[in-house]
Amino acid sequence: MPALTLRAAAAGTVRHRAAAVAAFVATPDHWPRFHPRSAAVTGAHTGRPLRTGDMVREEIVRDGGGRLVADWLVTAHDPGRTFAVRSVGFGGRAVQLDVTYTFEENGDGSTLVRRAMATTVAPYEPLDDAERAAYGSGEHQAAFLPGLRAALDAAR
Repeated sequence: MPALTLRAAAAGTVRHRAAAVAAFVATPDHWPRFHPRSAAVTGAHTGRPLRTGDMVREEIVRDGGGRLVADWLVTAHDPGRTFAVRSVGFGGRAVQLDVTYTFEENGDGSTLVRRAMATTVAPYEPLDDAERAAYGSGEHQAAFLPGLRAALDAAR
């Protein structure tokens, strides 16, 4: 049985320039401020935008309570355009997540932010219905947008 890959994406506009939005998203200290599942982030470089090859550890709130720890490796960072991370440890599970943000500035000073996630699950790893729905849901992916808008507005 092959690995299962679930894909989901979401997009929305924020009223800030692409460079500022991208730098905010690439700075792990900000993640708990805009993503509802991010409880805390630790590592050597959490106070600045991460660079390709940097790693951080995130404590994530699970559906139904409890937490898990994810170790993230930055796989791509083109400032103002793209920021991508891959889980290299996800709560001790045989699950790998690839999360990519892209930033496209509109002519009016706002930015279209896209977030795409691919979740690859080993064939022997149990995945319950709630997890399957969360990993494959655009709605789940869009949960970061209201927090991102509010956090960027508060940072002005």
